[in-house]
Amino acid sequence: MFADAIMVAIPAVASILLVNLAFGVVSRSAPQLNIFGVGFPVTLTLGFVILIFAVSSLLPQMQQLMDGAFTAVSLFGSGAQ
Repeated sequence: MFADAIMVAIPAVASILLVNLAFGVVSRSAPQLNIFGVGFPVTLTLGFVILIFAVSSLLPQMQQLMDGAFTAVSLFGSGAQ
C-alpha cells in the first residue's frame, strides 16, 4: 500500500521540489527580492496545476488500486483464505 501511495504522489512531490530549488537559486542570486512573499502562492498554484495534469495519467492506477482494495475487502468479508 505504501509503494502504491508513493507512485501516486511522486510526480507532484518531484515537481514541487524542483520549484522550491528554483526559488532557492533565485533567492540566493538576488537577495533583495522577497521570494517568500511570492514563493508560497506560486508553489501552491503550480501544485494544483500539476495535480490537474497528473490526474489523467493517475486514473488507470487508481482504478487498479481500488479494484484490488474491493477484492481484498470482499475476500475478508466472505472469510475466504
